[in-house]
Amino acid sequence: MIEAIRNYFIQCPLIESDGVVGVDYLPPEATSYAIYAPGDVNGGYIKKWVGGGGIKQYSFIFASRFDYSLETVQNIQNSNFYHELQYWIEQNNKNRILPDVQGAQKIEVVQTGTLSLVDESQRRAEYQMIARLIYDV
Repeated sequence: MIEAIRNYFIQCPLIESDGVVGVDYLPPEATSYAIYAPGDVNGGYIKKWVGGGGIKQYSFIFASRFDYSLETVQNIQNSNFYHELQYWIEQNNKNRILPDVQGAQKIEVVQTGTLSLVDESQRRAEYQMIARLIYDV
């Protein structure tokens, strides 16, 4: 599942061509990305059908590390990345472009990208977006 989500994001035109997309590891370099999968309660079920099956979610965090400074322009660019990423996801949902997961319905952004960590000495910051893949089983 996480590999399919990673492959989905690698296709995003906002991801720099030399940007690394890690899994459970965010490289220390600026302009790097990672997918974290913290796990879901109740096996990920949102709804269970009486006869079996249902609708599940796979929650994940999309994280990035960008240059950071006291200059407002740089930090606005970092923040705008997540607004554009959310728009890209919404357009993909409309066009049924989804991770290669059987029964995939959509990706929902639960929390848009927010600043989560600043490393003043390296002049870098980490941002995170919480999302979930909704799919039928």
